[in-house]
Amino acid sequence: MTSAGERLTAHDDNTIKELIARLAILLCRLLHGEEAHPELFDCILKCVEFFDSKQKNIDSACRGENTLNLSDDQMQTLESLTVARILYRLGYIGDDALLNGYLQSSEVSVELLEKLKSKRILINQHVNKALKESHL
Repeated sequence: MTSAGERLTAHDDNTIKELIARLAILLCRLLHGEEAHPELFDCILKCVEFFDSKQKNIDSACRGENTLNLSDDQMQTLESLTVARILYRLGYIGDDALLNGYLQSSEVSVELLEKLKSKRILINQHVNKALKESHL
């Protein structure tokens, strides 16, 4: 049994793969042709590198299980942020004084996810508006 203060849950490899798959499906919907988009590659790469670095830091007490200790809120915030960054780089999301620094960057950290948790509704509003207006 865990205390109320322990909010972390274990996310397995499948959860991570599902997130990356959803991002790939979105990219397939957004991109047409064979034009290179290194800024999008960097955005996805930073997300994958974040998972990889977190995985390497997991305590050996997990008995070799492939778990990632992020809260559900952090996972949802990571997905929202990454989708918003993709849409921003493709021009589907415009400037927003509260989010610009976060959308322009590709960096990911637990601290950033915690900071943006309270802005996830705003991020999702931008994402949903962009997808609706682009008929995607």
